[in-house]
Amino acid sequence: MKYFLRLHVTVAACLFLLLPLSSGAQNVWFVNDLSTANDVFTSGTGDDTNAGTAAAPFRTITQAIQSAAAGDSVYVDAGDYNETIVNITKSLTLRGAKFGIPAGPAAVPVNRGTGESTLFGGFYFGQSTDNITVDGFYINMGSDERGIEARGLNSKIQNNMVVATLNIFVQQCGISTRANGPLRLHSYEILNNHVTNSRFGILFDGNLENPSDIFFNYVTGAFSTAYVLTGSGGHHYKGNVAENNVQGMLISLEDNLIEQNTIRNNLGNGIRMTATARLQNNQIIHNFIEGNAVGINLTEDNAGAANNRANYNSITGNVTNILSAHSNQFDAACNWHGTTDLLVIDALVNGNVRYAPFLLSGTDLDPVEPGFQTDMSCVVVPVKITSFTAEPSGDDAVLEWVTEREINNNRFEILRSTNGTDYTQVGTVNGNGTSNMVNRYRFMDQGALLQSPVCFYRLKQIDDDGRFEYSTVVVVKSRSTAAVSVFPNPATDYLNIRINEAVRDGITYRLYHANGMMLQQGKIQHAVQRVDVNRLPAGMYILNIRFPDGNQIQHRVT
Repeated sequence: MKYFLRLHVTVAACLFLLLPLSSGAQNVWFVNDLSTANDVFTSGTGDDTNAGTAAAPFRTITQAIQSAAAGDSVYVDAGDYNETIVNITKSLTLRGAKFGIPAGPAAVPVNRGTGESTLFGGFYFGQSTDNITVDGFYINMGSDERGIEARGLNSKIQNNMVVATLNIFVQQCGISTRANGPLRLHSYEILNNHVTNSRFGILFDGNLENPSDIFFNYVTGAFSTAYVLTGSGGHHYKGNVAENNVQGMLISLEDNLIEQNTIRNNLGNGIRMTATARLQNNQIIHNFIEGNAVGINLTEDNAGAANNRANYNSITGNVTNILSAHSNQFDAACNWHGTTDLLVIDALVNGNVRYAPFLLSGTDLDPVEPGFQTDMSCVVVPVKITSFTAEPSGDDAVLEWVTEREINNNRFEILRSTNGTDYTQVGTVNGNGTSNMVNRYRFMDQGALLQSPVCFYRLKQIDDDGRFEYSTVVVVKSRSTAAVSVFPNPATDYLNIRINEAVRDGITYRLYHANGMMLQQGKIQHAVQRVDVNRLPAGMYILNIRFPDGNQIQHRVT
């Protein structure tokens, strides 16, 4: 993959040397310093009086932004740019000389550090400035407050190296998203970045209302916290590294998925979960959490903080693996604690924590894949179904169910029974894979109540690896069944069909032999309709009752 990316950059450089200032409906602008050393986009040195072409590039990024229109691209060649704060005021794509080459999650990224487009300062996207990409820069933010700060929508921050000089007197952040008051942010991609020595590494603060992806970043040397999740929830953190910080990660809100990260050798907490009423439904899976003072620390208490879990992680080498001050139980089953000795594990876990059963092996089955890949020898309930209902709709049965957590959920098979014992599959509904959100499902079993006035249903939930579990059973009855009763059964001389008077008009009955031959038919004319059967030989018969709305029910009689 790394060779492919390097080839991508080289080819891109050759192509852009041939581009005119205008390319189709969008413009391409070029920036260079006063040298052509290590240049990949331009053939001339920079001057803000130039036209901004590859042959005559601008000297400053700010000049290119001012000249560009929304939707344009700006290519910044290798060199040094002293611009303090570059204010991006429109939808643009900004690419440095190393665009497309990951800066994280490796501690020492390959093909980075030389030939960089180095900004001495930071990038700032103002409020309501949307659809911005910043890719492939080296940002020396010094002791300033921001390296890259975004306040708009649908933006990508990727493949950047951000280096700071620690300043504890401001809320200094390498990469941050912020929103104040009613402003709403959403849908960010923070990918393959490298942040060093800032007070906070990557900080999500503000009203981000749609989930964002924070993948494959590396943060080290953060004086406070490497990754901060406050102000919004529902985000996906995957494949990141936080090492040698004061604290690895801070979570205070709901529905975050934290998976396949490495959080190690941090002075304080690996992951801190601070109790708020919205600290709910967070899922921590397949992570390495090692060498910290406390691996996972649930601090303070709030009755609303609930349904948080950590499963299938390797939590080793910490002074304390899990510490909880929460009154609600923390589900930490199926983790590897570096031992199978129950007494040792118990000493590493404190508070209201369910840590058993636990993994029996700490072998990472796929070292190439980020995070801790276990053999799943310990089973956590993969899908939590919070409700399951069935209601009649004419001849159909309508099933609805809700999940609040799913792990590797491949599908649901819908099983039906007419006797509560023998089930057959009548449908399939795809699952949502791994999800920490509330998911709602619906299935209509058409014509089910024509086959039987009472149907039993259960769900068979199947994981990606073929493991499965059954739900509880729900029962649905035809709305007509409550109005009908048949007695005695078995019968020798006669059958009584009792009908609720409110629904009696227009109801007919037919009596069939078990071989399908119709023997009698008639209308229901009385509250209790009598049917003579004294001339029929002993055996099995089917009594079919049909209602004016087309609904039918059947009774087996002998």
